[in-house]
Amino acid sequence: MRLWTLHPRYLDARGLVALWREARLAQAVLGGKTRGYTHTPS
Repeated sequence: MRLWTLHPRYLDARGLVALWREARLAQAVLGGKTRGYTHTPS
């Protein structure tokens, strides 16, 4: 699931945690604070 797929009100606790973790990862990638995803095309 991606950040823009569903509105958060349709998610249960596990879905909300997954959404939060993906958002944090996206912030880290965009901020250059992670070593992963460096060769992934945009």
